[in-house]
Amino acid sequence: VLADRVEVLGERHPDTLTARANLATSYRSVGRVPDAITLQERVLADRVEVLGERHPDTLTARANLASSYRSVGRVPEATSLLRQAIDQADALDYTHPHVASWQQALNSWQSDVD
Repeated sequence: VLADRVEVLGERHPDTLTARANLATSYRSVGRVPDAITLQERVLADRVEVLGERHPDTLTARANLASSYRSVGRVPEATSLLRQAIDQADALDYTHPHVASWQQALNSWQSDVD
């Protein structure tokens, strides 16, 4: 799917970015976390550039990358990214249900850092 979207829509079309993000999720679910992180970093950078810092898809990309960072022990980076996603969602009055789960995750991760 990703290859087809790249060919038809281009590297940074929002639908291509979604396909790349979905592949990263699949990688992570089968334990290929380093591969997932590589894709998630690219998705986040592209979503920031294409959609902007505060677009809901960008916030989700930031939170997903944070979760992957945490799973490999990069807790300070994960905490910082997740805090950014929450802060930007709050600034937009973004009330997506994920924001509450991000806040719960952040609360538990902060205890890992403290």
